Amino acid sequence: ELNECNENEYRCHNGLCIPEEFWEDGQGEADCLDRSDEIPDISYSRSCFHDPTFRCEEHSCRTNWHEFSCGDGQCVQKFDKCHNGRHILLTELMKLRGNLSDQCWIAMICLTQLANEINKISCQIWLNNDLIIEYLQTCDTIFQFPVNPIHYGHIRFLYDKPYLRLNRTSFMLPDYICFDDKLCDCIIPTYYYNNLTCIHTYELEMELDISGHPWIDIILEINSHFSSCLITHRFIQYLNNNSLIYNCQNSSKLISKSRLIDENKDCCMNDDENYEFSCLLNDKYRIQCPNQTKCLSSKQI
Repeated sequence: ELNECNENEYRCHNGLCIPEEFWEDGQGEADCLDRSDEIPDISYSRSCFHDPTFRCEEHSCRTNWHEFSCGDGQCVQKFDKCHNGRHILLTELMKLRGNLSDQCWIAMICLTQLANEINKISCQIWLNNDLIIEYLQTCDTIFQFPVNPIHYGHIRFLYDKPYLRLNRTSFMLPDYICFDDKLCDCIIPTYYYNNLTCIHTYELEMELDISGHPWIDIILEINSHFSSCLITHRFIQYLNNNSLIYNCQNSSKLISKSRLIDENKDCCMNDDENYEFSCLLNDKYRIQCPNQTKCLSSKQI
């Protein structure tokens, strides 16, 4: 976030710099590791699992696209499939039992559709059996599932007596979504449990019928509500005096001005995308909209 490039350099979205002669108006081969210096093209990455070339091996996924890295150059939506099978590791991590009872764990795995079968028994059989209610009742009154954060390293799901609202045919949403309130200073917690700060899930009005895969849709919804929590609030006193830094409205969050008008919500009030003086920024790579005073970041073209 602090890194700025020289006049004869192009700043990649991840803050790294490349010589300006490598910038080709988004054409040609990418030189930024996150490929933010080229027009987006996801078709090439589909063959990366058997293509050990520079464009695949030396590639990091764009943080602003909130993608999951398959480790070979391919980037997918979290919980979508990698051609090399790396997504299976993520699913296995989410399926860890932790301190849940066996019965509670089986019920939650099936009701949240993390697996189609457990111990070689189809989840459909578990769900059609009245034992599923008894299994849910073995869970603690309030418990976390999955036992690990599901996104950004701090977003967690809490369930509160889920057997009272059991619907065997649809994905079981959490009762609460918990987060690090030190990172999300503009999201007001409405529920506290132990050392967790949370909000009620219904406050987000989540839609799970976008992609046909509930976990992908959940991550898309989490991205839309919590993406402004990604940038940490460090070195505040130093940064406040830096002319290259923008202070988000009603927040202690500070971002690089290169992030302004780039189609990514970095500030919780979305003021970074409504900034009125984008054409006055010292960024020769910005593109002015016809008959407007708005200059777009080259990274969104």
